[in-house]
Parts: sequence; C-alpha cells; structure tokens
Amino acid sequence: PPVKMARRRLTARQINEMSRQDQNIVYLLQEAQGVLGKPLTPVSTDTIAALYSYYGMQPDLVLMLLQYCVSMGKDNMRYVEKVAAGWIEAGIDSHEKAEGEILRATRRNSAEEQVRRLMGIHDRALVSSEKEYIRSWVEDLGFSMELIGLAYERTIEQKGKLSFPYLNGILQNWRT
Repeated sequence: PPVKMARRRLTARQINEMSRQDQNIVYLLQEAQGVLGKPLTPVSTDTIAALYSYYGMQPDLVLMLLQYCVSMGKDNMRYVEKVAAGWIEAGIDSHEKAEGEILRATRRNSAEEQVRRLMGIHDRALVSSEKEYIRSWVEDLGFSMELIGLAYERTIEQKGKLSFPYLNGILQNWRT
C-alpha cells in the first residue's frame, strides 16, 4: 500500500518569517487564540499556520473550523487537522459550504445522541456501522425518532436484544 507522507512541521522561525510576509497569518493566529480561549502552543501554532499556508484554507474557513471543533469540545490539533482533511477532501472551500457541513454534522450528532438515549446505549460509544445506519435512517430515508423507536421496540420483541441490522430491515420494509 502507498505510504502517506506526513507534512513537515513548521518551526517557530519559519512561522515568524511567514508572518512577516503575510499579515493573514498574524491575523489568523491572533483570532485562533481567541477562539481556543487560551495561548497557542507550538503545535497549535504550527497546525493553524499549516492549514492556511500548506493546505490553502482561507482564514475565515480556518476560524470556522476551529470554532466548530471547540463547540464539539475537541480543541486537540490532531482532531482539528483530521476534520480539516475531511473538509478539503469533500471540497469544502467556502464559508457557505462550511456552514452546510457544520449543519449536517450537528444534525447527525444530534440524531446519534437521540438514538443512543432511545435505545439505552449509555455505556459505550457507537461503532461506525451503527453511525452509518443512523445516518441512513435519518438523512437518506427521513425516518422520525418515533418510527425508529417503534422499530427498536419490534426488534427487542422479536430478537430479545438490540440488533441494528434487524432494526434496519424493519425500517426498510416500512419504507416500501
């Protein structure tokens, strides 16, 4: 398999030099500190500067990304960079596209939380296949929480335990 090349970390000297040449970096680092609510570490300074200079994200997009991650309670720079990579891969390169993605992700997280409560899943995180089922039920098929709840009850009655594939089968049958 192809080896993924990691980008080189920027040194403080490189970032200072870039800041002298491009005021956007100065602005971005000042604003980012406000968004994060704490002084920037060398890692966060490097990540933020790289999002702009290496990945080509516009300053307003970088700040939206940071605000979104902070609102999710995740200001870890590895997480920020992972979300940024997803946005770049999805072609999210404008304020409008970012707002749409944040709205979709917020709805998805809300739906996942509602389903977890509905099904009494409190002791573990959802696995990716469960998240995909929920996304499909809510986004693709447009099922309400009430109908998902009814399908859950039928699943428990028939199987005696939670089974996402079985529950999905019930919902798929109701769709037709």
